[in-house]
Amino acid sequence: IIAPSPTLHGIATHYDAERGGQTTWYTRDGRFDFYGAAGPDLRREVAHEWRNEYRVIVTSKLTGRAVIVHVVDFCECRGGDKNPANDRLIDLAPAVWHALGVPLGRGVMPVTIEIIP
Repeated sequence: IIAPSPTLHGIATHYDAERGGQTTWYTRDGRFDFYGAAGPDLRREVAHEWRNEYRVIVTSKLTGRAVIVHVVDFCECRGGDKNPANDRLIDLAPAVWHALGVPLGRGVMPVTIEIIP
């Protein structure tokens, strides 16, 4: 029996691993368009090492849309107050924001995250 993973609630921010024409192991040759970097709370749930990718389902609370994201890195994204709903759980690639129907200019979006076993 596989125990259900917890659903995490918080904030997503964005980053672009290919900004400035650089490539990373996870964007090279179009390997992943939907990638993300785990914040401290998400890392605690998975206890992963940053080179061991895993997948999560990210749902935007703004649009209700969901996508599968490959978590391939980690970030030091932290919330600025004591409200758990403001915890920055993950940095997401621009393609994820587009698929979720949220403009990058928004800067942050409330999300739920489910870890795929």
